[in-house]
Amino acid sequence: YELVGMLVHSGRTCDSGHYLSYVKSGQRWFKANDAVVTEVSQDIALSQKPYILVYEVAGMKAKHGCDSYHRYHRKEEGRIPSLSTGSAREAASNGGGVRAQSAPPRRD
Repeated sequence: YELVGMLVHSGRTCDSGHYLSYVKSGQRWFKANDAVVTEVSQDIALSQKPYILVYEVAGMKAKHGCDSYHRYHRKEEGRIPSLSTGSAREAASNGGGVRAQSAPPRRD
């Protein structure tokens, strides 16, 4: 399996605070904070304390020629295109060996 995404929570409880995600596309990592998506280094992405981890079967996309992101989003020169909820939902419904798993509870 390959780690491709993480859901991160900041705040004191699950009922308060803010959720954001880190998503891997190719070899690049992106931070999605509401409608703002920015590229971050792998070191920054992997230094988070995630609430939920998202894994994909390693090599599954390449094996089946699937690159669902580019099916639904145009490449824009010099900038990161915005992600729409509908397109993400459609891409997720296409399968691709995606599996979500909760992180174990923290014992601070």
